[in-house]
Amino acid sequence: MEKKRKRLLSAVIAAVLAVCLIFISIAGRQDKEESPTICIMFPGSVSSENALNRVSDVLSTMTEQKIGCRVQLKMISGGSYRDEMKRMLLGGEAADGYLVWEIEDLRYVLEGGYAENLESGLERYPVLAEASEESAWDFSDSEKRYAIPDNKDRSYYIGFIYREKYLENMKIDQDRIYSLDELYEILISVRNRYPELDMVVSHLGEICESLGEDMAGDGIAVLMEEDGYYRDEFENFYASDLFENWCETMYQWRQAGLLEDYMTQNREAAATQLSLGGFGYFARVKDYVISNTEYMLGEDLGVVRLGSDRIDNTLNAIHWCVSSDSEYPEETTAFLNLLFTDKEIYEICRYGEEGTDYTKDEEGNYVRISGSDTYFTTGWVWPERDPDGEAKESEAIRSPAYGFIFDEYSVQEEMDLCRMVCQEYREALLAGEVNPDEAIPEMLEELEQAGVELIVEEKQRQFEEHR
Repeated sequence: MEKKRKRLLSAVIAAVLAVCLIFISIAGRQDKEESPTICIMFPGSVSSENALNRVSDVLSTMTEQKIGCRVQLKMISGGSYRDEMKRMLLGGEAADGYLVWEIEDLRYVLEGGYAENLESGLERYPVLAEASEESAWDFSDSEKRYAIPDNKDRSYYIGFIYREKYLENMKIDQDRIYSLDELYEILISVRNRYPELDMVVSHLGEICESLGEDMAGDGIAVLMEEDGYYRDEFENFYASDLFENWCETMYQWRQAGLLEDYMTQNREAAATQLSLGGFGYFARVKDYVISNTEYMLGEDLGVVRLGSDRIDNTLNAIHWCVSSDSEYPEETTAFLNLLFTDKEIYEICRYGEEGTDYTKDEEGNYVRISGSDTYFTTGWVWPERDPDGEAKESEAIRSPAYGFIFDEYSVQEEMDLCRMVCQEYREALLAGEVNPDEAIPEMLEELEQAGVELIVEEKQRQFEEHR
């Protein structure tokens, strides 16, 4: 009887423990579900959905402890990011936090009321507050703050980035390459030695994003450089000698077989194309552009400088915003603060998991682990200050229109018509896919009929008021 009572008692205790464990498990799941999840959206093109979810889970274990929320990373292809971001904003589907990298998009976000006012939240985050004050753009007519700059140095130069090992194998000294003509001769030599390579590849369907002009947003009415300084009068970029000379040069390069076929139709990032047999590409060069591509390829890159360091409106509108539709604006702002201040959080977002997505060499450099399910992001997305940035900026040519945002409202019809013309001609001309002797006159005539001069005049008028 005593044994039977003990067995019964043991069974009761086991049942009670089992019930307790179930309640603990349910409570644990409920606690987990009660932690809000914020979505952070940014451009990229490499990481799989599995990799994003895996890294999001690792990241969330840290953010739940630090700021009481989980984080879901959302990567959208760089080639479609801008259009997709606008579509999501318009439909009220935007992520809680999202990246904006073009002036026109920044204006769209602010005028549409798609960004949360961060002013009150920034009082708790002095690093974010300081970063927002350093922005070149005036985001409103009050003390409100709607976007956080990326904290990178602002200078860049036009250059050609290439895979260094091929020139080393041929014992070619890159230091003697200073112009497009000299680069042409080198490319011909490399092509003859390595005919399997695509000598010049595109980036997201463009052979180059700009040529050194201050695009000032739309890239139609621009400021040009002259004798080491930017002019202070806007002009039609497509009527400039710079545009015509470039198009003629690239048309000749294409006839020589140096440019990738279907260049403007290929929406892959340049780094991806290099990994598939490309040799080099034109870029607006900053140090992190080179290091990011080296990290992806796992090999050293060289760069041919084709212009001076400059600061203008072309490459400096990279900002983080918190959606005005976000259910968790405070948690999203707190996460942005971690991005700027917490090395561990930055490292996970930038590189993923150590040992799974990357390792470090003896010098502490990040080395990517290749694989179909590894995590990889575009380096310029994340805030990372160049320690030599201030010195570079002090030596750079600075546009007088830096920080100027053009209000298109009074010439919106002309802008829409001119953009349609540019969409038809611009990339094909820059990539040498059409004869410039025929296409440029056609383009200029259509731009004139579309009202390009009204755009130039209105932009100049607003610029004079801005100064």
